[in-house]
Amino acid sequence: MKKSVKLFTTCLLAGWSHWLLAEEAEKRPWSPYMLGFSTESTLPSKNHDVYGIRLSLLGAECYDFTGIDIGLGVSYINGHGRGVQLSPINIANTFSGLQLGLGNYCRGNMAGIQIGVVNCAYPMTGVQIGFINISDADGVLLQIRIINWGSEKPLVQIGLFNSEGFFNFNNREPKGFQIPFLFRVNF
Repeated sequence: MKKSVKLFTTCLLAGWSHWLLAEEAEKRPWSPYMLGFSTESTLPSKNHDVYGIRLSLLGAECYDFTGIDIGLGVSYINGHGRGVQLSPINIANTFSGLQLGLGNYCRGNMAGIQIGVVNCAYPMTGVQIGFINISDADGVLLQIRIINWGSEKPLVQIGLFNSEGFFNFNNREPKGFQIPFLFRVNF
């Protein structure tokens, strides 16, 4: 119980200090917590930034997020996320930190670690560990698992199936190396 109280207090203080130091031109309402029942039913509303902790059942949606996000459904961030996302499905516009779930998707810049069955980031800088890893840039430092796919070759790919992309028209030399257990494909 003491650890939970300390963690919650730390998240609240981190959120408040971030808000006090923020120099963002666009000010949105913010909250140190969010409780979500679905992506459309959250307390406070999904238009808020969350700096602290977010707990959800079926899902939760907010704009910017900094802290710890724990859910049983879909965790959705419309803006930038910083911290840890722990849900079966994690979706973010941009994210810095750890995404841990069955499916992790970042449609903007992802900097950090994605661990899940399917990991997808456009572009990715960091590590992807999962059954299927997909990235769209050469910033991936490491991809580990069965199927690894990058439009440009990451530094290291370890898996049964490794590919550096479909149509590689730039004819550049690979930037890293692949360790395939079955085969490697270079298109």
